[in-house]
Amino acid sequence: MSSYHPFFSACARLPGRLMTTWLIGLVLLSNPVEAQVVSQGRAFMTLLVGQADAPVGNYAAEAANQTALPNITQHSVGWRISGGYHFADYFSLETAIARLGYLKSQAQYQAADTLKAQTTFNTIELNLIARAPLASQLRLDFTGGAAETSLNSTFSTQLGSGLPAGQANPAHIRNFGFDAGLDAEWMVSDHLSVIAGYHAYPNVTLSRLSGSGRGTFALPAVGLHIDF
Repeated sequence: MSSYHPFFSACARLPGRLMTTWLIGLVLLSNPVEAQVVSQGRAFMTLLVGQADAPVGNYAAEAANQTALPNITQHSVGWRISGGYHFADYFSLETAIARLGYLKSQAQYQAADTLKAQTTFNTIELNLIARAPLASQLRLDFTGGAAETSLNSTFSTQLGSGLPAGQANPAHIRNFGFDAGLDAEWMVSDHLSVIAGYHAYPNVTLSRLSGSGRGTFALPAVGLHIDF
């Protein structure tokens, strides 16, 4: 009888490109840059803002037709705020909240009406961060952990027609899953960095609920990282 280490089980559930970034990080951590600014023993805060990607473009059409449809990506302003503690030279723990707001879609409904959907996405995260130094002022941050996600879609019709029988309004989904991310930090000073990265949330939707879609929500973003 064979058994698997929990680390490899977790890796198997990550999307391919995110798992690849984690493996790269492990290699880099095995040979750290000696001149890297050390953050151990400090608290930190990170602020990110970007144009989020979400597979919600067919939400209105799914509700109008009461059937699953292919994903259509939409974009919206999103933000992420996190805070935590550097408990080792190259490892940190953080909690974070993120929001993707007001993604809209519409579809033809009945003879001459239009059905509209407005969607918001929120998440609360608890993550481990592995920090891989590349140069004295540059490092990569590999983030992974647990995430509680909340997806809320509100439906309305332009002419006041009733929604399809059985359609939840709002369609609210709360899931517990995982998140993963990759950020690059350029250290402006011993306590301040500019940062750019990508954070993904794959376990968000509920396929059996019309107007909830499927797919990964993501936040490519830039911002500031502050050590205290």
